Amino acid sequence: MQLYEKIRMYRYFRGAKQRDVAQAAGITIKKLSAIELGKQKLTVEIFEKISINAFGVEPAIFFAPDFLSRA
Repeated sequence: MQLYEKIRMYRYFRGAKQRDVAQAAGITIKKLSAIELGKQKLTVEIFEKISINAFGVEPAIFFAPDFLSRA
């Protein structure tokens, strides 16, 4: 599973709206949508902002096999 798919799934399982995640991460909804669809490259900086600022978790959890259980 690709990282962008994990971000989309994590957001879905937390019940978060794209608008809220994008705002917390300091990016546009359009950019977040493109990232979640794999149409825009996900930079380390944006990945950290999404993880830490929007979800309040360390980026490393997305690399754990049970990342959804932490949603």
